[in-house]
Amino acid sequence: MVKKKVKGDPPMAMRFAPAAAGVFAFLAYFAARRAAITGGGEETSVAKAFVTRVVEALQSLAVYAQLIVVPNNLHMERTLGGVPTWYAGVGAVLLCVLILIIAVAWRGGHPRIVMAGGLFLIAWFPISGIIPLNAPLAEHWMYVPLAGVLWLVAEGVLRAAKAWDRPLVAPAFAGIAMLALLPVTVDRNEDWKDNITLFEATLEDNPNSIRVRQNLAVAQEAVEENLPAAVGTYRALAAYYDQTRPEGTPPTLEELEVHLFLGKSYLELGRPDAAMRHFQRVMVVSDDARFREFTAAAVVGIGEAFVDQGSIVQAEQFLSQWIQAMPEIADSVWEILGGRSLGFQRRR
Repeated sequence: MVKKKVKGDPPMAMRFAPAAAGVFAFLAYFAARRAAITGGGEETSVAKAFVTRVVEALQSLAVYAQLIVVPNNLHMERTLGGVPTWYAGVGAVLLCVLILIIAVAWRGGHPRIVMAGGLFLIAWFPISGIIPLNAPLAEHWMYVPLAGVLWLVAEGVLRAAKAWDRPLVAPAFAGIAMLALLPVTVDRNEDWKDNITLFEATLEDNPNSIRVRQNLAVAQEAVEENLPAAVGTYRALAAYYDQTRPEGTPPTLEELEVHLFLGKSYLELGRPDAAMRHFQRVMVVSDDARFREFTAAAVVGIGEAFVDQGSIVQAEQFLSQWIQAMPEIADSVWEILGGRSLGFQRRR
């Protein structure tokens, strides 16, 4: 039987407008969140099989649930190293329970519970790792999904208070939770008071985080203007690369950046011998066209190091080997040699 349209009913397009707006908002959030968490760079988990990503996503979900209940030892570079595989089973159970709650609430006509559970799922899915990300686990991604969890808890407490006819249950529960979380909040705020403190606190929990060490060095140089401290941080990172890179394999782009930074920093600190050693570490990729920019920077740096050592003739000999192959360094060569361009026309 076809339902007759009642006069005054909104047009069909208007009836579906809220759903369409919701889908659009989800897609916009999904795209923006994906761009933010991948940073526009290479995704480290692209090569992982789909099944592996699902297992890791469920493991992460179990860890997130644990941290929501007991938020201790918080830091921004948490990994799945040491997390048992059976955590994936716990995560699967939690996910099924949440979906069941949403389904029962939908059938029972409880839209707020549906919206709370949906908020968690919609916000969690882009950061779950099922779609490849640059990290399998990061607790600071959870602030939006956490809102859905807190909403669900609030709905449960309010319904329990109403069922027991105890109106003070809800405010008492909120007060106890706030008091319990206050020390953790104060402690975490101390870690987040500035970039240097945050990165140093993170490295205490995950000393092998390359990304955080690089961020710390950049902050030490750019924010604190403490070049010696930044050099110390990068030296530790260079040592880590030396220890972990398999013998015979070429350096990564990140490793080359570290040695370039150290080379330039040692020049600035008046230590051309140390600068030379790091620039020479970059020159091992001079035959690889993909690293032409790094090679050019290293060539210029070695030329500057020779000049700083007082070896002008050696600087000329070395730079003359490269200037024809790399015309982009002509201006730098002109400046290094005090206006002598080895017969190569300076760029205008």
